[in-house]
Formats: sequence, structure tokens, C-alpha cells
Amino acid sequence: MPRSNAKQSPKASRPRRSRGIARLLSIGYEGHTPETFVEELDRHGVKRLIDVRALPFSRKKGFSKNPLREMLEANGIEYIHCRAAGNPFREKKEASLPIYAMHLAEHPEILSEFAAHFLGGGMTAVLCYERDHEQCHRSVLLQAISEAGWKISVARPN
Repeated sequence: MPRSNAKQSPKASRPRRSRGIARLLSIGYEGHTPETFVEELDRHGVKRLIDVRALPFSRKKGFSKNPLREMLEANGIEYIHCRAAGNPFREKKEASLPIYAMHLAEHPEILSEFAAHFLGGGMTAVLCYERDHEQCHRSVLLQAISEAGWKISVARPN
């Protein structure tokens, strides 16, 4: 029987919100060497990494955008930089996370842009600097993604 030409509801066009669960690893490179970082990603079966730093530069060798991308690609891991999901308020350390949460609420398009990168199966790592998930804007971003209706499962390194 042919489908009707009726328009789909807005919910029907939202990616992955009602489908399977996206598997994400929230990880910071703090305390890692490039070698231990790749080992951690391998241990979790990561196939792609989304770098959510507003400015993907690091004083720590191997963790700036281009060297990181090269290292990951050499190990079979796709690198994606999602600047939009970066925390522009990181300089205000004490208030950074609540301000970032308000920023996401005011700019829901950030969530859609970020989510588009982890759709498609396989374990995806979400990267910033801080080792502790709760002290990083990754925690706010992933909470907002969940609250917006995307089905995610978030793992954290031991």
C-alpha cells in the first residue's frame, strides 16, 4: 500500500531520538600521554572521536588538533572537531558549567550539530581536557543531549 503524501510531524525528522541508543565515552586527556590515550580509546572500542574544545590547542604534546587527528587516524579512529559544542566560558572556571548550560538552552542548534556527529553506530568518544567528567562541560553537553530526547549511553574511563 503506498504511503500518503501527508507531511511528517517535526518529531519524525529528528535524528535518532526514537531509534537505538548511541554509545558515547566521555573522556579527557588530562594525565594521559598520547600512547595511554589511544590505549584507553582502544579498550573501549572507540571508532570516532568528537573533540568538543572551542579551541583545539594544547600545551601537551600530541593533543592539539592536527597531531591528535593524525595519531587517531593512524589508529583507525575518525577525528571530528565540533567547535560549536565548545565551552566559550571556560575562563570563568567557577561559573563556567552553569553559564554553558544556559548557552546550550539559548542555542539548541548546538545540540543538533553535535548529535549529527555521533549518529551512525559504534562507540564515539567525546573529548575535552578535564579527566573528571563532572568538572567538564562534556557533562553539561551530554546531559542536555539526553534531556533533548536523544537516547545515549555514556561510559567513562576507570
